[in-house]
Amino acid sequence: MLIDSIRFQNYLSEFRKSVASDLLLYIAVMIYAIVAFSYAASMDALNIETLLVYVNQWLLRFGLVFPFVLLTVGYIIVTMRFERRRSLAYRLMYNPKRVGRFFAGMLFFVALIVFITAFTTVKNTVPLESGFLYDVALADFDKALHFGVDPWQWLYALGTNEYVLRLVETNYSSFWLGINYSILFWVIISPRANKIRTRYVISYMLTWVILGNLIAIWFSSGGPVYYGAITGDVSRFSEQLAFLATSTEKLNGAVGYQNYLWELYETGEAGFGSGISAFPSVHVGFSAINALFIYEYSRKWGMYAFAYLGVILVSSVYLAWHYAIDGYASIIVVLAIYFAVKKIMSSSWVRTSQPGGVLTNS
Repeated sequence: MLIDSIRFQNYLSEFRKSVASDLLLYIAVMIYAIVAFSYAASMDALNIETLLVYVNQWLLRFGLVFPFVLLTVGYIIVTMRFERRRSLAYRLMYNPKRVGRFFAGMLFFVALIVFITAFTTVKNTVPLESGFLYDVALADFDKALHFGVDPWQWLYALGTNEYVLRLVETNYSSFWLGINYSILFWVIISPRANKIRTRYVISYMLTWVILGNLIAIWFSSGGPVYYGAITGDVSRFSEQLAFLATSTEKLNGAVGYQNYLWELYETGEAGFGSGISAFPSVHVGFSAINALFIYEYSRKWGMYAFAYLGVILVSSVYLAWHYAIDGYASIIVVLAIYFAVKKIMSSSWVRTSQPGGVLTNS
């Protein structure tokens, strides 16, 4: 009985330490949520349905799917690698530090539900004030930057193939989501990510806020897929949209999701991923921030991650979600975020401001 009590206290102690190490992250979420919801209220754009949508989606992914995958993978690894000392391996896998960090991470995902709800609430306000203003300017600049040719025309000269389209769509919608959410999940719940967790999550949140809220509002645009509906010029991207429409009814088809977003925009309803903004590309931004952190861990895997960033950038243009300039701008901004946060988090003041003096190691 005494041994069980001591074990419980060890687990509880590690959980408390892990929660305390996330203090700065909770503060960041709280400040952003207050500002975001206040701004949305001033625009008469608060919608409780947005919160309900993300509660369901995030609890499913981070409360059920990813923990199940984690436990399954752990069980398989122990079973295959440890024949005689499996009991010791299981004890190591479920030691107080790992379990404490896991539950602290799961608690923080609740805070992230508030964060992503606040983000989407603000994103939904992008066209409310004055509409989509910059599509013509962005499309024209994109064309001028690429020697007088809209970039999608170069891509379609090489890849107007049904199987290429299906591959690109599946990667862009499903595989990208799995990669980015898996990395986020691992960083938040794993003790092995202690040294980068705060810096990564702060960079992650700033990528959302700066790309998807601030710049998106300043340069409101819908992207090539909505260019005709926004500007009245339905011919400029008509050939591209006609090709994309061939997979409208297919699983992961880009056009199906694009139509879904436009319907939400026209009706003013809330939904998962709702809100239309092309410049800059958050899709590209997340791939960029992950590539930078992966490169810290391994140059080899980092090069693969940068190659994947290139694939996502090209795919965003191929699927008419973005002008190429949307991705270029995202990479530039994310580089600034990454190095600025790294510089600030390495400062002596920040290192000693965290409880226990371990901000950059938590």
